[in-house]
Parts: sequence; C-alpha cells; structure tokens
Amino acid sequence: MMKPRSIRAKLSLSILAVILLMFSASTIFVVHTASSVIFYVKNSRIEDLSLRIGNSISVQLQRAGNDMVLAAGIPSVLQGIELPPVEDNSADRVALTSLLNRFRQACGYYESFYLVDGQGRLLAGFAAEDAMDDIKLRWLAESVAKNTVVVSSPFWHEATQEWLLPVSLKIVYNGKVGAVIGTLMLGKITRAVLRESTSPGVTVYVATDTGQILVALDEERIGERVAGSAAWIYRIRDQVSGIIHEDVEGEKRTIGFFHVPQTDMFSLVIADAGYMGTYIQTIQRTFWGAGLVAALLAMGCVSVFIFPVTRDIKRLSLFARQITESRQPQSTGVQRDDELGDLSDSLMKMVTTLTEMLSRAEEATKAKGEFLARMSHEIRTPMNGIIGMTYLAMRERPEEKQFGYLKRIDNASKTLLGVINDILDFSKMEANKMELRNASFRLSDVLNSVYDLMLVKSQEKNLELAFSTEDNVPDIIKGDSLRLSQVIINICTNAIKFTESGYVRLRVSQMAAPEGGTEGDMLLLFAVKDSGIGMKAEVTEGIFESFAQADGSNTRQYGGTGLGLAICKLLSQMMGGDIWVESAPGKGSTFYFTILTRCGNAMELEADRNASRDVLPPLPSLHVLLAEDNEINQEIAQEILNDMGVSVTIAQNGEKAVHLWQEESFDLILMDIQMPVMDGLSATRAIRDSNVPRAQRIPIIAMTANAMSGDREKSLAAGMNDHITKPLDIRELHNVLMLWGTMSKTDNV
Repeated sequence: MMKPRSIRAKLSLSILAVILLMFSASTIFVVHTASSVIFYVKNSRIEDLSLRIGNSISVQLQRAGNDMVLAAGIPSVLQGIELPPVEDNSADRVALTSLLNRFRQACGYYESFYLVDGQGRLLAGFAAEDAMDDIKLRWLAESVAKNTVVVSSPFWHEATQEWLLPVSLKIVYNGKVGAVIGTLMLGKITRAVLRESTSPGVTVYVATDTGQILVALDEERIGERVAGSAAWIYRIRDQVSGIIHEDVEGEKRTIGFFHVPQTDMFSLVIADAGYMGTYIQTIQRTFWGAGLVAALLAMGCVSVFIFPVTRDIKRLSLFARQITESRQPQSTGVQRDDELGDLSDSLMKMVTTLTEMLSRAEEATKAKGEFLARMSHEIRTPMNGIIGMTYLAMRERPEEKQFGYLKRIDNASKTLLGVINDILDFSKMEANKMELRNASFRLSDVLNSVYDLMLVKSQEKNLELAFSTEDNVPDIIKGDSLRLSQVIINICTNAIKFTESGYVRLRVSQMAAPEGGTEGDMLLLFAVKDSGIGMKAEVTEGIFESFAQADGSNTRQYGGTGLGLAICKLLSQMMGGDIWVESAPGKGSTFYFTILTRCGNAMELEADRNASRDVLPPLPSLHVLLAEDNEINQEIAQEILNDMGVSVTIAQNGEKAVHLWQEESFDLILMDIQMPVMDGLSATRAIRDSNVPRAQRIPIIAMTANAMSGDREKSLAAGMNDHITKPLDIRELHNVLMLWGTMSKTDNV
C-alpha cells in the first residue's frame, strides 16, 4: 500500500504551483496578496536553492565515498599497499596506476586518483605535486585516524586553477596501512547545479566557513571572500541551514545557506532586495492575455490542495478555542491520513484525557467541599449546645466563682469556634480570599483566653505552662485578635502534644520595625519554647507545608492533620510577619512567629465593649415557628427566644413545619436546613409554592449549622429571607427578629 503523501509535500507542491500561476494571474489579486506571499516565497526559494546546491554536493560526496569503498575492495589495490615507495616502472606499479587512472576517467569528476602508504608516500596513480605536503600533514592523518571515508578541506590546484576536494579511505593489508585518495573537482561537480539555481537578482556560491569563495559562475570571484561576510558568516557556522537578512555592499540582501555535511563548506544563495519584484509587473503585463486561464488553474490547484488544508487548520483552531472556552466539542471534524489527521487524533486523545482528569479533579473538589460542609455542620451543632447552654447558665446569675468558670468556657468556646471556622475553610485561605480585621484589642485578653484554653491540657500532662510579656510590649494593639489567637493556639497545642514532661513557655517581645515601613509600625515576636521531643533539621524544613508531619511514628503516636502549622504560616504572613522554628532531637523546640502591628486606641476598645454591653431593645410580640430536629438546640433556641419575649412552636422536621404553618398563624419561621423526613430548603419551597396568599409574605429565616461558602445563597435561592448560622450569636438573632418580625407585623396590618 502506497504511503500517503505528507502534508509538507502537499503544501510545498501546492504553494509552488499556486505561486507560479499567481505570477500570471490578475493584478488585483497580486496587489492584495503580493507583499506577504512574495516575501514568504522569496525566503522559501532562497532556502530551497541553498539546500539543492548543498544536497547536490552531498550526493557527490556519497558517490565519492562509494568509489573509495569500491576501489579499496579491488584486490590489486589492496595488494598495492605492499609496493615499495620508490619511483620505478615495475609491472605491478604500472598496472595499478593504469587501473586507478581508468577508474578516475570512468567516474569523470576526479582530478586525480591514487594510492599512498602510511607515511603519505605515493604508491600508484598520479597526484598533484602541490598536494603531497597536505597529504602527509593532514589528509593521511585524518584517514588513518578513522575507519570511514574522510572528506578533507579543499585546496587550490595551480595546474587546473580550481579548488579540489580530497576524499580518502584508510586501507589495511597484511598489517600495512595506506589510503586511497581521490580529489574531486569542485567546479565540475557544482557548476551545473549553480547554473540551474541562478536567476536574475540571485547569486550562488560554494564557500568555506570563513567566507572564501570556492566555486562561482563568475570565475573572477573564486578565491575572494563573500562581500560583507566578516560578521554573518561566523554566526551561521554552527547552523545546518536557514535564512538571514544582512547588509551586503550597502544593500539589504537575503541570504540562504546550507552547511554541507562532513565538510566546512557552505552553499550560499544571495538575493538582491529587488529579487522577484518584477513579478508584479510581469503579471500586470500578462493580465489580459493569461489572467483568466491562470486564475482558473490557480483556483483549481488551491481548491485541491490549499483549501482543504487551511479548512482543516481552521477546524482544529476552532476545536482548540472551544476547549479553552470550556465547551465540549464532539469532534475536530478533520478526517485526514497525514500530519493534520495525526494532530486531530492527538487533540481528541488529549481532550479525552483532560476531560477525565478534570472530572476526577471536580469530583475530588466536590468531595472535599462535601467533607468540609459535613465537618462544619457536625462541629457547629455541638458547639451551638456548648455556647448556648453556657449563655443560659450565665443568664441565671450564678455565684461569682461559677460565673468565672462559665465565662472562661464561653470565651474558650468562641475562640475555638473561630479557629474551627478557619480550619474548615482552609480552601479560602489557600485562595488568598481571607480578610483580616484591624481593630484595637488587648493582647493580655488574647493571651489569658489562650492560657485558659491550654491550661487543662497542660495540667493533664503535669506540664509547666507560662505566658509572659516584656515591658516594652503595649497591651492595646491593633489587628485581628481571632487570627492571632488561632496561631498561638495551634503552636501551643503542638508544644503540649509533643512534650511529655517539663514546660511550655510563651514569651512576647518587641523587635525592630522592618525598613521601609510606615511610622508607628511595630513588630512583635512570639516565642513558644517547649522541652519536648524536638525535630531533626530535615524535618523542620518542610514542617510548615500543608499536611506535613514529623514522621510516620509521630503521626501514629500523637495524631494530627498536618494543617495547623501551614495555617500558622499563612496567617503570620497575612499579618505582616513570618514563622520559623529552632529544634534538635531530644532538646525541645522553639517556634517563633512575628506580626506587624501598631499601638491600639483605648477609647475605640472601650466603645466596642460598651456596644457589646448595650441592652437589646424589646421585640414586638411574635409567634415564631422553630423547625429544629436536635433536642438540645430546641431547648437552647426556645429558652433564648422566650427570654426575648417570643412565643415559640417547635417542629421536629421540615414536613412537620409545613403542616404546622398550614394549621396555625405565625409571624416568622426559623428553619434549620439539615433535618430528617424533609430538609429546610424543601420545606421552604413547599411553603412558597403553596397557593395560600400569606405564603409569600411570611419571613423564613435559615437558622443552621451550614456555614460554608455558598450556603447562604442556597437558602435565599430556596425562598428564604435571611440566613444566620450556629452557634447562635444572640445579638445577631435579636437583630434579625427585630428586622423581619417588624416587617411581618407591618404586612399583616
């Protein structure tokens, strides 16, 4: 079966045919396309000519190599190595010389063909006198060093007045070494192809890699240097072929070159700036005579070759654009058996592979989101019980000591809740979408809160826990207290986890502010030192990477997700600082982190505290339907709402909530999302889709542990009016009830 012609061959043939016909086509077509087409064709032709000339020489060298091998295989030539290197007319020498001479004449392109011994002395045949020194110095050394045909540097032959190119092959016979050498006449093997390649505005040469002309149609130029070659000839030495544009004798020229293999010679094609410029004039002169026929032929050629290629290239381009635009095309539409067909198949395979990889990545992302959502819900639900019950206990005004315990529980719970929020939303931190607060707070309050949280854990292991602050560290600073707490908690938790005996100590000091900062900037250094197990140097290098652990044994013994220190690194950098560790096995560890801050405002801090102590205004008389399946959350919500003066009816699931709403009149509905039988979103849609007029007016508020990104939007899309998250913020709940409860009362008037 015949192999399909490649697209390169098709394009070359079709472009050549179209260009040849275009020169006899219409003037209008040339005016619109000549500038780009002629430039391209000009470069292509020049490069093709240089390749043709170079390949012609290369073919002759291959023939010469075959000649060497053929001659070396003749028994009399092999045996000639044993001839004595003296000038006598022995029968053997005369016969061998005659044989080599007939061989030279039969080939027709050798100036001489002879046999030499290992010292370069002539054994048979005829050699130019001025070549013998080179034989001894270079050619023979090159031949003896290799076991292949060797092409040496060309030399000038005074007798023939032309450049000769030596080709030699090493011969070994009965332990003696010699070489068969033939000197090719460069002019004879190249002038024919030079003549074929010459056209008006184009000059062709064969030259050395220093620019010296070896063969030229203008024999007066032989031996001279190519004009202007001093600079560019050296730039092309290491290149195989190509096109360059250079100033030659004050005129811009296009130069095509080809490095002849196995030699230091180049074929050069130098075209004038006006080369092919007369084609337009020729086309214009022949427009009326040959225009119609040429146009028809050109269109036929283009339609047969170029149009299908460009059409399929556009199809592939459209296919690629659709992929980049996230569309999923079924096929490229290219059905070919050449390179474009292979490219089409490869693109389809690539798209299939990428689609599968994207699908797996989306599934992994979805699984991660679902896991984070479940974790968020499952953690927030008991946290709502802890914070809610603590609030109810403090509301009963216990004794001062018990109130202090409850206050610590409340502070620790809220701090832990803030930490959990960010751990579960680690993807937001990775995407640099987290925003930091910049408000005044007391550093001592943060440290005391973390100390209370860590104290129980340290006491369980009988560890000394000590927090201290240097005198030059101000107590009121500006920043995000929750993020700072999160970093301290993570580091202290790790220190306690990996310390079996001894101490965990936190020291806060002030460092010199970094250069280039604004006035008032202050760099605080937090150092957490422990007497734990320590780490090796290679472990500390990656300890702040996501999901990093010290080693497998530590993971099994101490547990942990490997996210804590990665979060600490990200948060410390977001707060304008950095984090690092000093540690040694068995000698404990010291974790350092810095934050960039400035002194806070005591009045601002006091105003915030006063605002938090403001008495909540009374709510209007409200009858609220609470859809909640968790009994503890039911109890907490009912107590809080009753304390606000709100009447509450409880539904254990979404279906029960819909039935109660249909049977009774409510001012507002507080709807959990995740419930058995019917979830909150479905229950909300069922209420909104009913034909009862009040179904569109009653406010429905999501009160849920679903606090991930996008959960609020899902609630609103289902028909809810607002969305608040658990654990409940009493003030936020009050404000929502005040807003929507008042609107509900107004609508019902």
